[in-house]
This record gives sequence, structure tokens and C-alpha cells, in this order.
Amino acid sequence: MQAVLTELESLLAGLVERDLPGVLVVACSDVETLYLAQVLARLDERSESDLFLTFTDAAATTAALVDALADNLALQQANLAEQLGPGAALPDLPALARDPAASPATRFHALVDHVLALLPPGDHRLVIALLPPASHPTSASSSPSRCCAPHSTRACAWSCATIELAPRTSPRQ
Repeated sequence: MQAVLTELESLLAGLVERDLPGVLVVACSDVETLYLAQVLARLDERSESDLFLTFTDAAATTAALVDALADNLALQQANLAEQLGPGAALPDLPALARDPAASPATRFHALVDHVLALLPPGDHRLVIALLPPASHPTSASSSPSRCCAPHSTRACAWSCATIELAPRTSPRQ
């Protein structure tokens, strides 16, 4: 098992270190998802400049998954602003992220763009891990990969983890 985890860590580290955006879909059980989350946490600890966000929300549809992600991000932002103290205000989530008329992929990308804009200037990457429970009775239409790669031809069952890497394409001034 340790050899598999070492190989997974090497694969994920390679995905994070490359300069191109990408999506990695990993089919796994609930127990295996715990190992995946552990490997991601180790990579996060080793990386001082990259931001890792891991979500374990279960949702019946892709739209519900994006809603859960938006709620989770809003809560994390509120907690961070509280920790930073008075006068530390973070911008609200973009309205597009909660627009029910927009596609889940469009809403998801609005969330990603929002988080990327919060990163400080420099060489930073955003790694988003969507780890819905495999045991959750969702439909294939709620696959996280439908948010991350709407034009992807690789189908993904509901029992998958999707990891999206979104490097900033140009440093902020």
C-alpha cells in the first residue's frame, strides 16, 4: 500500500508542479478517498506558495455540488476574515457563482477565478480537490468532472475524486 501512496504522491506532485492547468480524475472508494486526502495534505504542507482546497461535499446534482462549494468557500472566507481581525474584508463571491441560470461549469469557473484573484502576486497555484463520498447515492450527472472539464470526453462515475489545478496565468501587479 505504501508503494501505491508514494506513486500517487509523485503523480499529484507532478500535476501541481507543471505550468499548465489540468484535471485529474481518480476513481476510488470512500476509504481510498481518505488516503488521497492525506496525500494532498502532505503536498499542501510541503508547498508554501500553493493553495490547496479540498471539498468532501456530497450532492445529488452538479448544480447542487457547485452550490455546496460556493457555500463552503463563503464560510471559509468569513472565517478567515474573522481571524484576520477588524478591517480585514474579503470580496464577496461573484454573483455568477450563485446564478441558477448559469451552467454549473460556468459557476464553478467563476469560483475558481475568484479564489485565484485572492492569491498574492507571484508563482502560486490553486489546487482544488473535489472528493465526494463514493457511497453517496448521486447520479452520474453530478460528476465533479462535469464542473471542471465540461468538454472532457472522459466520463467519470459518481464514485470519483476530481482534482483541478488552476495556475495563475499572469502575475498580479
